[in-house]
Amino acid sequence: MDVIFNLIFILLAALGGGLFAYLLRMPLVVGYILGGMALSFIFGQNSNGLVTVSTIANIGVALLMFTLGLEFTLIRLRGLGEVILVGSLLQIFLTIVFGVIFFPLLGFGFYESLFLGAVASLSSTALVVKILADKNELDTLPGEIAIGWLIIQDLFTLPMIVVLSSVGLSLAGGGGFLWSLLAVGKALSFSILIFAILLFLGKYILPRIFARLSETGVREILLVAAILLCFVLSFAAELLGISFAIGAFLSGLILSSTLANQAIFAEVRPLRDIFAVVFFVSLGFLLKINFLIDNLGLITFLTLLVLIFKFGISSFMVFILGYHSRVAFRVGISLISVGEFAFVIAILAQAQNIISQETYMTLLSVALLSLIISSPLLGHAEYIYGIFSKFVKKRMPFINDWLLSLDRHLLSEEKPIAGHVVVVGHGRVGSYVTNALISLSIPYVVVDYNMRLVKKLSQLKKKIIYGDPADLEVLRATNLDKARALVVAVPGSTVRNMIIANAKTLNKDINIYCRIHKSEEMSQTPGNNISYIQPEFEASLEMTSRLLQNFNIPAGDIRKTIMELEKEHGY
Repeated sequence: MDVIFNLIFILLAALGGGLFAYLLRMPLVVGYILGGMALSFIFGQNSNGLVTVSTIANIGVALLMFTLGLEFTLIRLRGLGEVILVGSLLQIFLTIVFGVIFFPLLGFGFYESLFLGAVASLSSTALVVKILADKNELDTLPGEIAIGWLIIQDLFTLPMIVVLSSVGLSLAGGGGFLWSLLAVGKALSFSILIFAILLFLGKYILPRIFARLSETGVREILLVAAILLCFVLSFAAELLGISFAIGAFLSGLILSSTLANQAIFAEVRPLRDIFAVVFFVSLGFLLKINFLIDNLGLITFLTLLVLIFKFGISSFMVFILGYHSRVAFRVGISLISVGEFAFVIAILAQAQNIISQETYMTLLSVALLSLIISSPLLGHAEYIYGIFSKFVKKRMPFINDWLLSLDRHLLSEEKPIAGHVVVVGHGRVGSYVTNALISLSIPYVVVDYNMRLVKKLSQLKKKIIYGDPADLEVLRATNLDKARALVVAVPGSTVRNMIIANAKTLNKDINIYCRIHKSEEMSQTPGNNISYIQPEFEASLEMTSRLLQNFNIPAGDIRKTIMELEKEHGY
């Protein structure tokens, strides 16, 4: 009954903390950790409670790593570009080097500094995906780069866990640095061998087994088999001296190549979510509020240091790899937090005695504070970029001129004629519009800040300009003052409003066709000659029209109904 009693209060803390975070528009993970802190403050950290929370939290860790493995497929990794692979790996390496050099100056030991640098290199996938999804920016260029970057970071947790486990075992045996290197090499070699064996099983044997289980049509059997595989491999990994989290990850990776991987993920996800919630509550439960208060200065300093360094190195890597400063800035903002898998590694590192209890508490505090700070920054990244651009332009003109020289490459030498259409953004919507204009021989010019896309389209002799479409001078280069229409096909209300405002400055009578995601966005950009297109609403109108045709409603009545719906919507 003690387990049930403790679990009730854990879930109550999760519910209260989650609602608190939701009301304040913070990441739910932060709310769960705060709920755990409140639970610890109210009831104290008794040994029975710690055992219960730790046991359930370990299940959460295993399921988190299992589903991470399920989501990683070789096909998905093959699609990652140069900026993601090169940028993310260099960012991880440089952050670790920074930790090894800087953290000893604050009194941390070598192994603790190595660990802190490794943990600081990871960012919160859950936080970034949640915020970008809420803003409909997952399929934008900065969103795609950030998500791919985070995938590499999450995948890098596997060798991190192997290395840290090996270092911990060597330290426990009293070995020195050379002994630690030998232990790491041995563990990595052994892990690669086990990894190869498991991949063989996953490619040739387990797919057949799970295909047969899927044919039964009983989803409970599939779920039980998947969870059983997860726990068996986790237990086997623990017996072999490797972390149970690696076993869970590999079990998921094996099943990722089966036809049933999506069905398994759908079945396991609710279990993962509930146990993962307990895991995050346990982090707060283990964090002592008195420690946070007593070391607030150090924790704040370390948090700001990590945020600034990660932003600087990430955005710089994206920029030097050929992307626009706006893209680099937004990717950098996306990657500043300390991620949730840092907590997983922290628990393992403490269990291996790599870090002290004080270092562990410091890490939890820094990670929590980084999540709280990074959430609003990411949510308002476009607005912050605008402020940053104005500051650099006014206070540091020499840097501004250098950035502009790199950000503006007018690759289209042919000037568009008067009466043309300016298309801002060449994604799915913009490309369809451009293709229609080409087929009808209507003159056009495209503006986009994806350099690779611009070079590709330039080779196809399409009229395109590379630059920030929110920049007045870039719009001026399109001869917008002589254009007949402007198509704004970029996501994000902030940058969209800047484009429209600058366009009206250059040509107050131009007709503007603007894509939006929510009806309330129409009131954010008031003005004349602006037509709003909301894809979801347009789809509902088309579905309504076809449905009414099926009922043999006269065409005139259908058109009247559609017009009434458009009027109600504010079109």
